[in-house]
This record gives sequence, structure tokens and C-alpha cells, in this order.
Amino acid sequence: MRFEAILFDYYKTLVVPKYPESEAVRNFLKDLQMRIESGEISISSTDISNVEESFRWSIGFFETIRSATGIDISVDLLIKTLTTRLGIYREDDVKRVLELYTHHLVESVELPPDTLLAIKEFWSMGFKLAVVSNAHQVYFIKEGLRKFGLIRFLDAIIISGEVGLRKPFKNIFLYAASTLGVRADKCVMIGDNIVSDFIGSLQAGMYPILIARDNKTYELYSQVIKKEHIIRELTEALEIVKQQ
Repeated sequence: MRFEAILFDYYKTLVVPKYPESEAVRNFLKDLQMRIESGEISISSTDISNVEESFRWSIGFFETIRSATGIDISVDLLIKTLTTRLGIYREDDVKRVLELYTHHLVESVELPPDTLLAIKEFWSMGFKLAVVSNAHQVYFIKEGLRKFGLIRFLDAIIISGEVGLRKPFKNIFLYAASTLGVRADKCVMIGDNIVSDFIGSLQAGMYPILIARDNKTYELYSQVIKKEHIIRELTEALEIVKQQ
């Protein structure tokens, strides 16, 4: 076969949302507020009414950096900024806040049946497998991969919050290929974002496949993307790869 490695995006590719990320964040903030009020998490300030405001400020600051530079900063620094603004200073409490944030994000997604089937089949065929994802919340992805039993099949996990660069910058794809020990033209990249995943990996010299799980998106992009580059489910990529 022509290829040696299969790269996957994470969110909306390997996993799908049960409910919006914004709802997961609201659940996290409510949970954090409750734990502060109960005394489970210590806070130096007597004013705990600004939990949501502090989070919005913290995430807004990091999104500004991302928009201006294309660089992701790890969630550890985001949570440290949030907890410092709230007056949460004990390291075990800071760690607990990070765990809460991660937990609520992980709970907001689920594994479609086709994901595990495709991953197992690609793995049994001898391909090197990796996740290449844009996310500052690296633990969301790693804990999700563990929860859903996918991590044991992976040779690499490349997350923008750890390596700095974000898709569609081609260097993150080249970094992934180098980490796997293969050439970029020996890699297939499967993802749901036409710019970050499809165009970005194409510019890096990879074979891009767009996954469009809902009919409306599929119908839209199938008008401009060749059928050997677009799928509805991950298992459909198996046949495409075999035919190349």
C-alpha cells in the first residue's frame, strides 16, 4: 500500500459532542462554584461571585494570544491564571480545578461506533496511528483517549497546546510525520475541518480526507471534493486507503 501512517483529528472526528462545549464549560463553572461554597476548594477571597467572569477573562486572554500568533498555550497556565484571579493558591486545589475542567469536557463527548472499528482495522493492517489536534486542553484529549480505549492503538499524540503550533500550519503536520518516522507523503490525515485538517495537511504533502458526519455538511462539500477525499464515517476511509 502507498501509505504508512494514518493521522486523525480528535473532536468531531474520533469523538462527537453529546452537547455543546459551552454547556460543558457552564457545568464546570457551576461545579467549581459549588465546591468553593462548600469549602472543598479553599479560596482566600470572601467574594466568590466572579467565578464565571474570571474564567471568561482568562480564556479570553488566551484566545487573543491564539488569534494573534496562531500559538496555543497549555491549559495548565490557563487554569493557573483562573485560580490566581479567584484567590485559589494551594497546589492541590489548583490541581482539583484542572481535574474538574477536564472531567466536564470529557463527559461532553462520546465515541461513535465506527471509530473503534476503524482504529482497530487500521492498526491490524500495520499502519502507524496518531492524533493531531488543535486544543489548549491537552488533558481533555488524553483522558478521552484513555476513557474510550483508543490510546493503546496510538503511536503519537500531537496536540497544539503542547507543541505550540496549530493546524493548519504545515509544520505541525510535518512534526507529526517526523515523530512517527515517516515521510509526509506517506501519511493520510482525516479530520472534520476543511481548513485546519484538509487544506493544512494537503499543503504539508499528505493525503487529506474530510469527514462530514452530518448529511448537510457532506452534501455541501461533496460538490467540490472528490469522493476519494470525503467520508461520512471513519470506516469508509479503510476502502479509500486500500485503493490508493
